[in-house]
Amino acid sequence: MPNRVNALITVKSQSVFEGNNENIEMLIGGHFSSTDSGYEIIYDETDPETSEVTHTTVSIVLGGQITVKREGGVNTQMIFERRRRHLVYYDTQYGSLLVGITTHRIDMTLEPDTGGTLEVDYALEIDGQIANEIRLSLNVAPSVEKEG
Repeated sequence: MPNRVNALITVKSQSVFEGNNENIEMLIGGHFSSTDSGYEIIYDETDPETSEVTHTTVSIVLGGQITVKREGGVNTQMIFERRRRHLVYYDTQYGSLLVGITTHRIDMTLEPDTGGTLEVDYALEIDGQIANEIRLSLNVAPSVEKEG
């Protein structure tokens, strides 16, 4: 049975496009659990400009793929696998895009009782052209309090 705990999650995104860097960092309350096949990280993020909430579930299969499902202000199911390209729909308030995701690197130091870090380096492409090179980093610090 999964062991779900409350957690403090630091989400960092570093994006590079045509030499321009954009860094985003958020500290969010959420949940962390170990599953039969790996881990799950769940959190809600609020867009500071629109106040729309996006519910995010990060499912990690050990030795396999990572799936990031986002619902709300943004809707998508992004799939990350080392050296693989996946096409996904990315729905926003402005419309829907078909984007390609090519994962270069996945590095994970997550442990059931202590949390840890998940890092994913990937290229995001739109219409077959690289739009951004992105490093996504999630740092998970579980609290002592367990949840049912």
